[in-house]
Amino acid sequence: MSEKVNPVEAPKTKRGRKPLGERALTQSELKRRSREKLAQQGGAEFMVRLDKGLLNLVDQIAAENEVTRSQVVENLLHIAMNRFVLGLAEAEQLHAAGASQGEVAAKLRSHFNPAPAPEFLEKYKEVRGL
Repeated sequence: MSEKVNPVEAPKTKRGRKPLGERALTQSELKRRSREKLAQQGGAEFMVRLDKGLLNLVDQIAAENEVTRSQVVENLLHIAMNRFVLGLAEAEQLHAAGASQGEVAAKLRSHFNPAPAPEFLEKYKEVRGL
């Protein structure tokens, strides 16, 4: 008769990082710490509401570039803020060169309300299902 040998059981260990205290932090505690760290770095977290079409567009950009929705929105904000600052700088230059208030206002309107490129409109309509 052959004897059955029980394999030596390895001690059970918990997966993941060891807790900082006596117990692991809850999800809400982890999130609070994350927000506090971000605030110390001068940042903040906030929610953005997007309609279905814009969300689809953000998702498509994220998928094409292998990034998250948050990264897409953050990059779009950077692009928009750069455009905003450049528009103000151009308006200040016009004003300094002696342009009238009307000319400065017209420059600002054209800068902040440009006609989108036709290929962007087509892509936007496609993604939004229009």
